[in-house]
Amino acid sequence: MSDSNSHAITNAVAFPTELTTAPTSSTDYPGSCHCGNLRYTLHTSITPANVVKCNCTLCFKYGKLAHMLHDPSSLTLLAPLPSGTNSPIVGGAEVQAALDRDELKSKVGGYAYNTKRVTHYFCKECGVHVFTIGYPFGETGGLKIGTNARAVDDLDMSGEEWKTAGYYVDGRGDFKAGFSKVPFSPGQW
Repeated sequence: MSDSNSHAITNAVAFPTELTTAPTSSTDYPGSCHCGNLRYTLHTSITPANVVKCNCTLCFKYGKLAHMLHDPSSLTLLAPLPSGTNSPIVGGAEVQAALDRDELKSKVGGYAYNTKRVTHYFCKECGVHVFTIGYPFGETGGLKIGTNARAVDDLDMSGEEWKTAGYYVDGRGDFKAGFSKVPFSPGQW
């Protein structure tokens, strides 16, 4: 795969304020894959204004609508859990460590490509992509979690305001153009 089709952010890209400022009020959103083997909660506020469509080949093929979590502790893994774990796992780094354990790799897949700084997690039973965890800007940029808003259970996305994303990012252009309020080419959302 050429660099122009990569999903890793190679240059420092300023995130719009709406994507980096913690919400004034948050809700617990349950999320899951299609079959329910992979279940989690997000403590955040998801609105059309704070979701992103990326045109990289991976997000485009997934049909992903991304929502960035402001705080890594906003992600809680409910299932599957490692053997001997009796309570949910809280926090992006903790969830990533659990999902990367050999005993869970038969249930949850992780796909990382190009710089391999971000892992895209999906259910191995039904194939639904639920979230990404990693360091797209390298270690100095901090841990980032991108969730697939389309995998959030019971999120009403039927209104006209959901027909466009709050922001678009040019993944096919290696993220160099940053964020925009209008789609980047090929922009065939």
